[in-house]
Amino acid sequence: MNFSFIKTHSALVSLLTLLVMIVGVYFFVIRPLRTMITNQATSIQEFYAKEENQAKQVNRLPELKKQYLMIEEKAPALDILRNEDQIVGFIQTLEEVASETHVTLTIASKDNGTITEAKKKVPVKTAKPSGASDTENITDVKKQVQDNDILANLPFDRYLRLSIVVSGTYNDIVAFVYKTETLSVGLDVVGMEIKRVEIEKDSKKSQGNTSPFLPLLAIGTSAGETTQPVAEETIDALEATLDILVYVNK
Repeated sequence: MNFSFIKTHSALVSLLTLLVMIVGVYFFVIRPLRTMITNQATSIQEFYAKEENQAKQVNRLPELKKQYLMIEEKAPALDILRNEDQIVGFIQTLEEVASETHVTLTIASKDNGTITEAKKKVPVKTAKPSGASDTENITDVKKQVQDNDILANLPFDRYLRLSIVVSGTYNDIVAFVYKTETLSVGLDVVGMEIKRVEIEKDSKKSQGNTSPFLPLLAIGTSAGETTQPVAEETIDALEATLDILVYVNK
């Protein structure tokens, strides 16, 4: 009966046999072969990628050598931290900058000339003064928080804090600040206050004039000589107080 079934459905049996053979060839021949080819292609791509990367690195060697030589040449300029015995030289440099920018300069240390080593401080709550208003307290708290934020994010933890008062015109003060910040010295300007000041300047008395018309115009003065009233002249200027941190090497 089985043979008769096979003879009767020979086409179907042949089709099923062919299908099984195709599936077997796919799973046992084609699929492993495709996996092997894919792995080899990936390995070849990785090999050429490494070769290309190495070639790029080799081509960059002259550029890297040039950068290295430039860094070696400018190594003294990159050493921005001052030693403690170089602070006096830095003050002299500031005086030279002030002379170049035509400003008057006053330098004082905020911490009696001691080097500060920054440490993380735990905030301490302070009691509200009895006579202080809410607005004054809020302003003081905001200023204290701002100062703490600045000092908590310094690039170096050892510094000398200076208070520098600069007087002059607006352009001269801007030039002084710019030249100070671009010095090859590790420093930060963490605060600045500017106010307008008036400088009194006495005008000079006019010298004697021998014009023949002056005796007719001046009454009560001697002939050939006249005096004008002394006028007080005020010159508008600005005074900037800079809070500067100079980083000191350990």
